Amino acid sequence: MEPTDLVERLTDAFNTKNPTAFAELFTEDAEFVNIFGQRMHRRDGIARGHQIVFDKLLAGSRMTVSAVDVMHLGDDVAMMHASWNRERLSDATPATLPPGSGILTFVARRTDPDSWQLVGATNVQDAVPPGAPTL
Repeated sequence: MEPTDLVERLTDAFNTKNPTAFAELFTEDAEFVNIFGQRMHRRDGIARGHQIVFDKLLAGSRMTVSAVDVMHLGDDVAMMHASWNRERLSDATPATLPPGSGILTFVARRTDPDSWQLVGATNVQDAVPPGAPTL
């Protein structure tokens, strides 16, 4: 398994709206910060937080990841940035978020020779203010 496999599995859990599968990708003591700046503490908090958003704000939506960049910070730690796009599907509700895009930043740790888990994630939605320079 490679750290990038976690991003693929996270995308699958997002698209099937499975908060348990989503949270199982994280260590027990992990932290997740969502696009609203809300922190979810520990694996059970990540599962609870995602159950709420999957049921309401993300119902009838789909996420695709177009690129994952990996920076190994040693043999057992990696940081990843994943570009994502969210689309509304035909079964979206009035509460479903509009289409959007952003960057997920992950820190992953090797848990054994063939396995990785996420220890932290921050999700930032694109919000470029008018007149901002292009980087």
